[in-house]
Amino acid sequence: EALARLEAELTEEEQQWVRRGRNAAGRGPRRGDPATYGRATGFETMVGWLYLCNPERLQELLSCLDGDPADGPV
Repeated sequence: EALARLEAELTEEEQQWVRRGRNAAGRGPRRGDPATYGRATGFETMVGWLYLCNPERLQELLSCLDGDPADGPV
């Protein structure tokens, strides 16, 4: 899960955007885990905000996801 791999690297403001997106997600799909849906929506919210406001930081975080998942953030 991308968000779990990045959590240690996120600033307080980025964590707030994840929380906002997660809380605004609603109940999610009928067939599926609402917690997973909320985390995914939170991640999408943060990515969208960074895309508009700080694309350099977005690129930095996305580069942390390249490579072996067992390594965690670089």
